[in-house]
Amino acid sequence: MTNLYRVLELDTKNRQNITKAQIREAYVNLALRHSDKGGDNTAFQEISNAYRVLYDENKRKQYDADNDTQDRQIIIISQLISTIVKMEPEFLKKIAFIGGGCSLVLGFVSLLAEDDFTLGARLGLAVSIENFKYEILSLVDKNHRRDVALYLDQIIENIKSQ
Repeated sequence: MTNLYRVLELDTKNRQNITKAQIREAYVNLALRHSDKGGDNTAFQEISNAYRVLYDENKRKQYDADNDTQDRQIIIISQLISTIVKMEPEFLKKIAFIGGGCSLVLGFVSLLAEDDFTLGARLGLAVSIENFKYEILSLVDKNHRRDVALYLDQIIENIKSQ
């Protein structure tokens, strides 16, 4: 997902403090550089779209909320991966290869699915896997995505059926 603040070359760390005037100024400056008259039409469209979303207060609030959710999910996955990497070598050997670029995450998820959780915890795990499925798939190289997606679906079904 393209960061619209970056498209307009605005400071993403202080996005709450960015004013409509700053958004407009950034748009005008970039639009002059990437004019639709003989310039890079794709860049101009991207700049125009960023301006339309960020300048409209309602669209901007929705964009920020969606972005915050995505950021939180990425942080959770990063923490999960970080935790896995710090685990004991013997445990890592058990989950070493399942396929694709995120075998540790998939192995960890499959081991969690096999543990003796309560029904509520199992359903929570299934929902978590469903929620993070596309983020997990984004970590997998293209050649393995279909297999990993099927594997995740199978884990989700197994968790729900137990």
